[in-house]
Amino acid sequence: MRIAIASFSDRGFALGERLSQALAAEGHDIESTRCGAGGPKVGEWTAGTFSRVDALLFVGSVGIAVRAIAPLLAGKSVDPAVVAVDDGGRHAVAVLSGHIGGANDLTATVARCIGAVPVITTATDVAGVFAVDTWAVANGLAIANPDAIKTVSAKALAGETVLLTSIYPVVGSLPDGWVFDAENPDVAIDVALPVSACLWLIPKTYVLGIGCRKGTSEAALAGVVARFCGIARVDMRAIAAVSSIDLKRDEPGLVAFCRQQGVPFTTYSAEALAAVEGTFAASGFVREVAGVDNVCERSAVLGSGGRLRVGKTILGGVALALAEKPYTVDFSVAGKREVDE
Repeated sequence: MRIAIASFSDRGFALGERLSQALAAEGHDIESTRCGAGGPKVGEWTAGTFSRVDALLFVGSVGIAVRAIAPLLAGKSVDPAVVAVDDGGRHAVAVLSGHIGGANDLTATVARCIGAVPVITTATDVAGVFAVDTWAVANGLAIANPDAIKTVSAKALAGETVLLTSIYPVVGSLPDGWVFDAENPDVAIDVALPVSACLWLIPKTYVLGIGCRKGTSEAALAGVVARFCGIARVDMRAIAAVSSIDLKRDEPGLVAFCRQQGVPFTTYSAEALAAVEGTFAASGFVREVAGVDNVCERSAVLGSGGRLRVGKTILGGVALALAEKPYTVDFSVAGKREVDE
């Protein structure tokens, strides 16, 4: 997690340095700034930091944090986590993005590091009920329509039954008060494009195999992949990785496309691809150029460790295929915070 710390007094700066060391030791990427006294004004610091980090930690009052972030708020699905700690180190307060942004978890971590009392006010955490957005983020699922979270949380808080459908098998028990209902779900776990008002959670279960001509641009790839996902009825957010042959390892357009999408790009040798078991769309031309009869399907299957779901499709001179990773839904991980934490 990229965390930016701001302090406003000598005592606060000393506490910020202590937190910097403790959080860095836990694997976080930390930067610390002393606002005022020759440093930037808090508003300037916040504006320059808000969109480029995962979390802002104010070592000062909640009021300072609220006034600083107010002009920058965009929405719960995109705002960073914001936590405030008084400069005496007595209380750590989750201010913004408690679930999706991770402020609640960061607050608990900060409190543990300095012996402070964590203050978490999100209703599901206070009530000790399952928080579906916390669970989704912890398990790497994209939230297609964050506004629907409040409907699910309201039902859970009211003690009403939450209805679930999933295209993937569910292992273990459902959260308390949840039952399966494919007809009128409140929550759907699926990779298809959303078609209803229920909360739509998208697991990253697909590997996209790509074969393309040298010099294919990032923009061309983005357009082709968007068309392909629409045809396949798979949301782009379901793609966990992109794969190809090692001849394309340094292909500028492919590398840039994967960087822009925030997905890893993995390549394999012709020998490794040829060894993949299965029936694939063979091409003599591809074999002559690449040393293996098929790149997109074979690399997708090899990268996923699963099965081919959408075979070789050529759009705009780009060959694409989708393979699906084995996946199960497990609600036992990071869905409920203990009330006394």
